[in-house]
Amino acid sequence: MRKGCRVRPRSTDEIRSCANTLRRMVKGTNLGSFIELLLSGGWLHVLPDNDPKFIYAEGLYSPAERCIFLRESDYTHCIDGTNPRSLFTLAHEIGHMVLGHDKSLSRETNQNVEHPLYADSEWQANTFAAEFLMPLDEIRRLNLMFPEQLVEKFGVSWEAAYYRLKKIKHLI
Repeated sequence: MRKGCRVRPRSTDEIRSCANTLRRMVKGTNLGSFIELLLSGGWLHVLPDNDPKFIYAEGLYSPAERCIFLRESDYTHCIDGTNPRSLFTLAHEIGHMVLGHDKSLSRETNQNVEHPLYADSEWQANTFAAEFLMPLDEIRRLNLMFPEQLVEKFGVSWEAAYYRLKKIKHLI
């Protein structure tokens, strides 16, 4: 059983290309400035942590409103770098937006429809977040082989770094 909605199938290479394109577009912009750009453009809305939208999710992308909703605490953590999971959450939601996912996943509804992994919205958004935050070219160029190296270089959580390296088979 997959975690997300069925969406247009995409390969890891296609998702990597989308992440690299966005990274090139924001190159030279620090993360705080990029987040502020999302806010000022209306693509990101910061809501109180106890908002009902967050009962089943840490963040969410609304295709109908073409914007991301993020908890206030996660927004603060992204700006000040105090919780790497919040950064992954934001990048994951950006992935839904960039990849054009047109369905919102509601964790309260039962997702009984089986579909291939590469057509799963959550897999695609997670893959996008990993590619955007921890670019494969940088990992290879710098010969990063251990999660601690990715944590230091990219400011991600140890868990995100571990799974990223496992996926690209760099763990020894």
